[in-house]
Amino acid sequence: MSELVWKIEYHIGHFQIDNEHKHLISLANKVIHFSNQGENKHKIRSALKTLHQYIIIHFRNEENYMERLGYQGIERHKECHVELIARFND
Repeated sequence: MSELVWKIEYHIGHFQIDNEHKHLISLANKVIHFSNQGENKHKIRSALKTLHQYIIIHFRNEENYMERLGYQGIERHKECHVELIARFND
């Protein structure tokens, strides 16, 4: 699997959220790298656990930011977060 690459199109203009997105890509790339290199399951599971924990933190931060902005699509975005977490947990 190819590693993920940060693209300028992902930039939303909010320093914290943009940096969190970059960090999420970095954490996902660590999982991909370990998997591609055939690392042991413990190392991959540990990287997945770290990614999962950070996803939860990021989603909370992002939703709080959207609430402060009064973002109209927040409920649908929250649903997407729930769906993504459920898929991650499968």
